[in-house]
Amino acid sequence: MPYQDILDAAEIVSSPTGPDVTAYPPPLEAAVLAPPVAPTIDPLTHEEEEFVRRVLCLLGEHDFNVEGAAENAATFVFLRRHGRTPELSRRARPGERERRERELAGAHPLEAAMAEGLPDVEIVEYLRLAIRPLADHFEQELREELAKLKDFVQNQFGPGRNPEGRFSNYRKARALYCGFGIDNPVQAIYSQLAEVDFLGRTIVVHQELAGRLGDLRGTLESLRVGLANEVAAALQTVGGFNPRTVAGSTVLSNHALGLAIDINAENNPHIKGTTIPPLIMQITAGQDPEFPRGFDFGATWVRPAVGDGDEAIAEIVRVHAMSLRASDILKNWLTVQLQLEREGQGDLDTIFEEVAKFRRWIAEGGSDTDLAAWAALLQKAESSWTTRLYQFTNDDDLKLLRQLREATKHLDTNRPILEIWAEQGIRNLPVELVIALKDPKHGFIWGDEWEHSKDGMHFDRERDANGQRLYPRRRFRGLDQLQEELEQR
Repeated sequence: MPYQDILDAAEIVSSPTGPDVTAYPPPLEAAVLAPPVAPTIDPLTHEEEEFVRRVLCLLGEHDFNVEGAAENAATFVFLRRHGRTPELSRRARPGERERRERELAGAHPLEAAMAEGLPDVEIVEYLRLAIRPLADHFEQELREELAKLKDFVQNQFGPGRNPEGRFSNYRKARALYCGFGIDNPVQAIYSQLAEVDFLGRTIVVHQELAGRLGDLRGTLESLRVGLANEVAAALQTVGGFNPRTVAGSTVLSNHALGLAIDINAENNPHIKGTTIPPLIMQITAGQDPEFPRGFDFGATWVRPAVGDGDEAIAEIVRVHAMSLRASDILKNWLTVQLQLEREGQGDLDTIFEEVAKFRRWIAEGGSDTDLAAWAALLQKAESSWTTRLYQFTNDDDLKLLRQLREATKHLDTNRPILEIWAEQGIRNLPVELVIALKDPKHGFIWGDEWEHSKDGMHFDRERDANGQRLYPRRRFRGLDQLQEELEQR
């Protein structure tokens, strides 16, 4: 009952003449129980069912349960049919509007409900009821699909002791491949994976790479007897298959196809972007006659070498030695500057404590002689604070350190990445391992050969023995792109 009607009824009841029953509004039950106008919902067509499967697959990147996935898929079907995002403010359950706004960030609400008579949210609810069986079936399909994979492939998605965590990772990987148009990754990718020994460590890669890595130990031994064991001892981490995009992009990583390996990743980082390479150039400038202007991780290092013989090996050795020298320069510089920063911060902390102490003494009071002495000490401490703070904040090297810390903070893990670089540098692969992997028998491309950035840990191979691409390049089309396409129809 509207608020004004309640006030009117209360006034009538309290009037001297008593209530006039003819003045009451019609019974509330009559309005509440009036049957709603049911919307006309066309059943899902076969084409729409295929569309729903794609949406459900893409939704796997979020931690939706089946109910949530069905609701979201229903919204996309509505969008596909009507070319607009449904109004979610009417008859929404508590928190539903906010949740959907987060899920469909950027979606525009309708100014009014649809002309059929019921709000759009009700139409979406009818669609959800039609889609829920498909969502249940799709979920079961994925679980059965995962269960049928070889054990070593299943292990790539998490340990067996946590089956739900493993399934969640598998569903997210499925969403990734779906976004790149790989609707059957079992056939296209997982069936092509193989385990291979990499100098005593077992990794999972595409069978094309597994075949080429099979005799890596023999290649190293051909360079020098006992070398394979020496290189193996220098290995810290080796990784292969990993369903992901290239960090910070929507490009499918070769790791997601099993076509790449990363060796000693923490100590051979991917140096890229418009900020980090110029900072390292500044730090290394004037420190080595071969790169007097500084070492440029954004430049092309490798000069075209003739053939695959001694000239090619000499080029690898040259590039490797140059990057190691730059790594040592950076390591030594970081060691010094981090220590100076700690000392400077320690000085500032000590002076600040003195300032606070003298201010406290003055506040507590004392003889005129004490107050004058304390005021003099306070003035001296504040002057020291100002001088040291100026030195600390305006030192060119410390400014450079702070800029590098800001530029690399996304690489921090359990420890700040600059502390790790100060201890171990940014390049530590044995040159013999690089030579072996670049041998035509193995045929890998090294990340330090790239034109605009350098990824010293990374080795990949995208083509088969005939030079044909093992997988075509693909454009990513996720949920956001799908929604934009539907809204533009």
